[in-house]
Amino acid sequence: SIKQAKKAASQPVTSSSSGGNAMLDGAASQELRDLQLQQAETSREYQKVQANLNKIQREHRMSQLTLEELQNKPSEGAYFKTAGKMFLKQPKADIFTHLQTTLEKQSKYQGELQQKMEFLERRLKSQEQNVQELR
Repeated sequence: SIKQAKKAASQPVTSSSSGGNAMLDGAASQELRDLQLQQAETSREYQKVQANLNKIQREHRMSQLTLEELQNKPSEGAYFKTAGKMFLKQPKADIFTHLQTTLEKQSKYQGELQQKMEFLERRLKSQEQNVQELR
């Protein structure tokens, strides 16, 4: 977690030898702290992307269910679309078109978030390996 990464980053790496290796250990210690901070930042970004992906998946499902329900309803009748805090009366065809466009945009955004998540997963694994190599 972030607290553990900061705590580990603040603790110096101890050296078993003395002399010229002290400077090397200090540089390695600094590099380890930097890697841990980068790893914590990547982890936060990954969690943020994951939350956005979950949100867009819920919204996509809601739009999909609304579209399915709208298909089963007659064309004539009163249909309303939200616009902020109010509702606008619109023809069924307009609402249907809006929902289809929304679904397409959400699908595209889901794909982008999925790619970003995969990239962040690879980066996180790479950073974990780098930290393990320095220890």
